[in-house]
Amino acid sequence: MFYTLDLSKELEIHPRFLGPKLKDEIYDRLRQEVEGYCTGKHGFVLAVTSLFSVGQGLIREGVGYARFNVQYRCITFMPHKGEVLDATVKSVNKVRVVSLKEYAGVDPGIVW
Repeated sequence: MFYTLDLSKELEIHPRFLGPKLKDEIYDRLRQEVEGYCTGKHGFVLAVTSLFSVGQGLIREGVGYARFNVQYRCITFMPHKGEVLDATVKSVNKVRVVSLKEYAGVDPGIVW
């Protein structure tokens, strides 16, 4: 159902953010890119809880963007076969059921 996982991701940051608030920008960008998305392996990422490490940035030649390898901890939601869930059905069609249930302020938009 709910899991706390340690994951990693590469982020590209525009040069204008390379300054004293770089870590804040990385955290904000990470949340924008991973929260609310589903990966087949880990399920829905509900929230990023912390950053473990931000690797040394590598500058992309020609464009100036910096690429950082970020390790973070997040809360995920992965439903399993046979599991009973409390949800509100928002729509039904021939292919799937769409349910939106708010968990900790995040709407994952679960589709079956």
